[in-house]
Amino acid sequence: IGTEDTVIGVGMAKTDYKGSSVNELSFKQGDRITVFSLSDAWGRGKLGEKVGSFPLELVEVKLTNKTKLVSKNLSQELAHLLQNRLREFQ
Repeated sequence: IGTEDTVIGVGMAKTDYKGSSVNELSFKQGDRITVFSLSDAWGRGKLGEKVGSFPLELVEVKLTNKTKLVSKNLSQELAHLLQNRLREFQ
């Protein structure tokens, strides 16, 4: 969900974390991370001037209302599309 030029939410670090590569964010408990995108286990965001990846299990992410609405609409559209495809095969 999301791209680097679109803010989809805000994350709050649950604990301290030291990134294991230059592409990962390091943060302290309570840090606020601007969130650009999410995948299965990782998010991409910005902390201070650094943009990088962070483990989702260590950050509580709150999506913006607009993101929730877009996500819900996409989910409904995908479900409808899949149902139609399944009917074609029956």
